[in-house]
Amino acid sequence: MARYLNPTKKQYELVAVMEGKTTSAKKKAFLEKMEKQVEAFGGKITETLDWGVRDLAYPILKNTTGVYLILSIELDGKGAKDLHAKLRLDDTLIRSLFIQKEKLFISKIIFNFMIYKI
Repeated sequence: MARYLNPTKKQYELVAVMEGKTTSAKKKAFLEKMEKQVEAFGGKITETLDWGVRDLAYPILKNTTGVYLILSIELDGKGAKDLHAKLRLDDTLIRSLFIQKEKLFISKIIFNFMIYKI
């Protein structure tokens, strides 16, 4: 949890949605490409989750299913901006969401202080 206190690096989360018929080889190639890009921008991928194939709420580019990949990324602000620009140009994704995580560690400390008067 202490990694949230790093002043130069921030925690980001990327939700990447690929076509539902994407093969495991394409997923692996995408993850390797992302790892290289994140390292090129001075960051690192701290966690990777594969949610598998899910139904989409509405068709996106004529796809009704999508493969969901969730990546936790540690980057500085400029690297995050550059990575987001690259994601918008990636043809393998049908949708992506790139957000900064909240500082949960500090929030928990404040919450405990307010509730328990520590």
